[in-house]
Amino acid sequence: MEKHNGEFQIMLDHPPDHPDSILLGAADNAMKESSNLPSQARLLSRSEIIENYKRMFEACDDKKYLYIRKTIIAHIPQFTRKPPELLSPTSLSDMWLDQIHKGRFIVCKVIHHSIRMVAIQAAVEDKNGDVADLALYNYFETKGMTRSDISSLLPVDTVIIIREPWFKLGATGGHPTIRVDSPKDISFPTHKELLELDIPSSWRPSESLTAEDYEQIGNKAHEKDRFEAAVRAYTSGLSIDPSASLLRLNRLWCHLKLGNYSHALEDARIVLEDQSLTPEHLAKARYRMALVYYAQDRFSDALAALEQETIPGSCCARLQARPRDLVDGETTAGGQIPPEPDAYMRD
Repeated sequence: MEKHNGEFQIMLDHPPDHPDSILLGAADNAMKESSNLPSQARLLSRSEIIENYKRMFEACDDKKYLYIRKTIIAHIPQFTRKPPELLSPTSLSDMWLDQIHKGRFIVCKVIHHSIRMVAIQAAVEDKNGDVADLALYNYFETKGMTRSDISSLLPVDTVIIIREPWFKLGATGGHPTIRVDSPKDISFPTHKELLELDIPSSWRPSESLTAEDYEQIGNKAHEKDRFEAAVRAYTSGLSIDPSASLLRLNRLWCHLKLGNYSHALEDARIVLEDQSLTPEHLAKARYRMALVYYAQDRFSDALAALEQETIPGSCCARLQARPRDLVDGETTAGGQIPPEPDAYMRD
């Protein structure tokens, strides 16, 4: 770059891989994107998009692990701060390419195994049966995941709500794509919300499902280290019975494993307010709260949580006897979660 008349100018005599050339190219692309007028998309047929995803899914080697950690994007990521209740529904046929649909939301269902290219990609359909690609950036941690692991993040038949969807031609394949840059723009409706949404009856869960059923679903997902799926199952169970503290206790552990520390602490505090729980379950909640603080290097708070434990011989009591591990971080401090004893893993 060269500073001329008080402004930085990008020089044009650099090779294509020079940072200045990359910045100039990004600026040109941004100008082209902003000048694109919204246009009607040619949506793929259901058979076309499923065949496309089938080829991509089969091309992935399930024995290979993915190590892409970060996506670098040249444009400003799009996101919304509007709550869902202030938005109105839309559909794929009513959406325009190169447009962010302000004030709208769309409900979609996953119709094929998701894959990992740069984003997490999935084939989705709306309530009218129209289909498109969904590209999720910055949402899931996928380091070291296999093809099966990626597929488990967005299982087939998962229903998704996308706020203020950005519709564009995808970077992979050039198909009409809903691009989501912020995790805040996507949500997974609970059992109760699915029963209330304007969606096809085939998308709705059985009304006979209970909180206990969702606990079993969550437990099975947890056993396979599918913590995202387990959180969704426990959350659906809690939407049926908000007082089901054991589901919240299990969800606390999954949030901890996912690094969702604020959610884990919130669950821990709510569980500890339930005095109908056994002393053992309350001890487990305090221990998990201490693990959250421990993972955040908040060692004094971790000790304070443990000091409330009064059950002799419990894991909390045993950790109290080793305070230097928490205070000095001698073994696994610095964001690493120490292992939880088997008896404290799950209810």
